[in-house]
Amino acid sequence: MLLREEDVVVRAPAEYKPSFDQLCLHMADCMPARTTFPIFYEHHDDVVTIESTTSFLFAQCGGLAPSLDVIWLPGDSAASWGAIHDMCVELLDAGYPGCIGCVGSPDEPPWNETEHRKRVSNH
Repeated sequence: MLLREEDVVVRAPAEYKPSFDQLCLHMADCMPARTTFPIFYEHHDDVVTIESTTSFLFAQCGGLAPSLDVIWLPGDSAASWGAIHDMCVELLDAGYPGCIGCVGSPDEPPWNETEHRKRVSNH
């Protein structure tokens, strides 16, 4: 969603800002037609949220489990944010949004957050 959606807000502690800024610069380099980029808002909780500017929560790294309509990456928010950052960079380096098959196949089933949470709770 960071790469695809417009009007995205990332809320996180201040120490995440440098990697966020680096990601936005990489997005600008790799997607020159894009004119708007995610916005960073600092907060003091050890949680990273990715949401729309209308406060619709897309994803959360760390913290307590949000509702099932939110993608949740439990555990350490720094590790989860690092994984999101690295995956975005890999997609951009692969040519996103023009890379073929880099965001999954149309044959893949839709995301199932309930099944995802069952899998991660068993680890």
